[in-house]
Amino acid sequence: MHVDARLSPVLSLNVPQWFTEQSFLDWLNSSVPLMTWHQRGEPANEYSDIVVFVDPGLSGEGSDQHDMPDQYWNAIVALCSEHFRPSTGFHIMVRITNLQA
Repeated sequence: MHVDARLSPVLSLNVPQWFTEQSFLDWLNSSVPLMTWHQRGEPANEYSDIVVFVDPGLSGEGSDQHDMPDQYWNAIVALCSEHFRPSTGFHIMVRITNLQA
């Protein structure tokens, strides 16, 4: 069996303040398919992590570009641009966590 395995860029963002903002919570609890451990309709908690993908060219496209409120999506893309260079590789996986320090 042939498997094409390569490293993929990952950025983890701990932004508990987002999980207190109504527009973010509305998106988190919407019917939009998300890669998350959050239970829709329940209060956000430390298990409400979300994973989104940003295009490797850093153009601002990605898995939740049109569904996530702009202020959060734009912040994610800006942070990816600070940590990665544009490429033609894998999408950047962004893990959004709700952990209190």
